[in-house]
Amino acid sequence: GDEMEQFEADRHPKIAEMGKRGIPFGKQVYIERSDFFDVDGPEGQTSKGRSPKGFKRLLPNGNVRLRYAYVIQCDEIDRDPDTNEPIELKCTYVPETRAGVTPEGMSRVKGIIHWVEASTAVPCTV
Repeated sequence: GDEMEQFEADRHPKIAEMGKRGIPFGKQVYIERSDFFDVDGPEGQTSKGRSPKGFKRLLPNGNVRLRYAYVIQCDEIDRDPDTNEPIELKCTYVPETRAGVTPEGMSRVKGIIHWVEASTAVPCTV
């Protein structure tokens, strides 16, 4: 189903008096394009399929933590047929990693990325 889950986070990382906020989590999330390095896409072609040194964000078949939420793994990439740019990443989440937990036997994920839940996201220009 399309159930929505809530995570709680500080409104400001250093000012506790600002209180907490709820963060909705659902089946579809948006991440920044720069948080995914496409080793098989346009940027991978210019780097011979190697991610930049020290890159700790999402890679094809790689894991990353969604801040305050779960670890996800990129399983599949849907591409624009003309540009070969990724237009959708199909990922699975690891339920045991909720809210920062690393289960026994699982390697700690190094990368943490920001995200928004798609159906509650507000369009904006930055």
